[in-house]
Parts: sequence; structure tokens; C-alpha cells
Amino acid sequence: MNEAHAPKAPLLEISELRVSYEAAKGRILAVDNVSIALPEGATLGIVGESGCGKSSLARALLGLVPRDSGEILLRGKNFQPGRAEGLDVQMVFQSPHASLDPAMNIGAILAEAVRARVRVGRKELAGTCAALLEKVGLYAEDALRYPHQFSGGQQQRIAIARALAAKPSLLVADEAVSALDVSVQAQILNLLRRLRREEGLAMLFISHDLNVVRHISDRIAVMYLGRIVEEGPADEIMERPLHQYTKALISASPLPNPVAQRARRRILLRGEPPSPANPPPGCHFAWRSPLSCPAEIAALPGLYAEARPGHYVEIHPGTVDDEHLLAMWKRNREKSLLWAKRSSFDGTIPKQQE
Repeated sequence: MNEAHAPKAPLLEISELRVSYEAAKGRILAVDNVSIALPEGATLGIVGESGCGKSSLARALLGLVPRDSGEILLRGKNFQPGRAEGLDVQMVFQSPHASLDPAMNIGAILAEAVRARVRVGRKELAGTCAALLEKVGLYAEDALRYPHQFSGGQQQRIAIARALAAKPSLLVADEAVSALDVSVQAQILNLLRRLRREEGLAMLFISHDLNVVRHISDRIAVMYLGRIVEEGPADEIMERPLHQYTKALISASPLPNPVAQRARRRILLRGEPPSPANPPPGCHFAWRSPLSCPAEIAALPGLYAEARPGHYVEIHPGTVDDEHLLAMWKRNREKSLLWAKRSSFDGTIPKQQE
């Protein structure tokens, strides 16, 4: 293949990532064999309810928690967060107040981040910090103030400026707007979209709010109990979801039109979310699915496959109601059973009873 026309490798590739924690109730598997790919300049939104593993995924990427297994590649090379290439990935945390040192003024906070990338003189450093503040909608003189003198939205702008100081290729935003008022959320989201366009940033945007994720993402991945159960283009996930969990999340998201909101049918799930320390066997979601799924079927594993071009979903009688997809799951199940029978035969011919 001509190199000029060869497809570009993704900026970020995560393959079969597993993250677990030791707890009083036993080992908790927070991230269960998750694989994602993120192209240069694109935004992948990761959504799911609290405890689904989305923040653990982000923290494992940044090296803030150890991973049990799996591979993380940045531009095709093994990613080491503690080394120089670690600056290519920066994180914006949920609580800006907790992520900023209260003993340092804003200029010192930004200067520390700038020096991590390059060595600059004092005059040039002051100009760089002023430019970063102006880029996120603040004033150069704000460099002399301290974090407690700013509102929550302004603190998050400072946190974004600090992340930009390292000139990253990838920005990880972990619930970056969930602690902010709705009007301030919109301002920060518009800021992130503008910075992505101007700086060419790729973004991993994590949230529990599907409406927020849709506003900023090119693709959306839905997580449930440590696994990605559906991934696809943002508009298609929102308009033509396949997985029952995705449909339930969408039905729980409020609509701005009160008439449409009243007419919407809410999809309710059965029971409570299972404990990550003791997940149910087989398809984790099937046990709560609104679809009719007997226990013996729920205990069978699902099939994660491409249902439409670029649209992937966990296929199982408890997750989808599309007959074509269910036929695919059944064929895969029959092949697995056939292979299991063949694998269990060791070549020994049993003796006939006399």
C-alpha cells in the first residue's frame, strides 16, 4: 500500500485493559477487558452510571492507579505516564478546587506546568502564563490571585489552562462539568470545543450525563459494570440505540420540551445495580434487563460485535431485541458449544461395557 494513502494509526489505543481494587468484600474488578481507539483530534465520550468504571479507566490511562493487564499505546508506542511522553496526556478533574494548590497563586500553578515541558526565562514565562489565562477566558492579572478567590467555573478554566500548558495531544476530562451550574457547564463545554478546534486536541470526555456527552463527542461509548456495552457515532447512539441499557439512560435524560418529556416512555430496569465485588455470571446486564430473559439464558455470555458500520454492541437476548443480531448471537453460541465439545475430546476411546 502507498504510504501516502495508508490509514493513520489512532492517537490512543487501549487493548483489553483490566483494573481491580482490593476491598473488604473481596477483589473488585472496576474495568473489565476494555478496548478503545481514539483518532487524532477526535472526542470520545464515555458515559455510564456511578461505579461503572469510567473514572478508573481514565486514572489507569494516566497511571494514577495500577492496571492488572492490558496495553496502552500512544501513537503506536507503549505509553509510560511517568516519562516525558506522559505530558502528551493531561487530565481535568471533577473538582477544580481540590485539584489546585491553595498555597500557590495562579501564576505559580501555571508556571510549574509550563516548566514541565520547556525551560524558559522569567519574562517569557510570565507572558506564556498570561496567554494561557486569556486563552481560557480569564485576564492576565488573574495570575496574582489564589484559587479560593475564583468561582467554580473560573477554577475549572484555570485547571484547563494548566492542562494546556504542557501542550498535550490528548485531554482527559473526568466529570469536568458535573460540579458546575448548568449555565457554567455550557460555557466550559463551549470552551473545550473551541480549544479542541484551535489546538487540534483529542479528548476523552467522561460523564454520567448523556446530553452533555452528546454536545461534545464524535463517538460515545456506554459502560456498564466495568464493560463497554455499546459504542458508535454520537448521533446514532442517541437516535438509534441498540442496547437496552443505552435506551434506559436516554429515557432518563430530561428533554427541554415539556410536552415531549411528558410523552416519553421511561424504561425502568429491574432491581438494583449489582456489586462489582460479586457481579452476576454471563451477561451482567441481562439480570436487570426489561426484556424477558430467564436466568439460564442470562448466565450465558454476550457477543460484542459490529451491528452496523462503526456501531458496536453487546449482543445477548437480554440486551437487544433485533432478530438479526440475536440470530448472530445464536450462531456464535452454537459454534462455541461445538468447539467446546471438540476441545474436550482427548483422543481416548472409552472401553465398552461387557
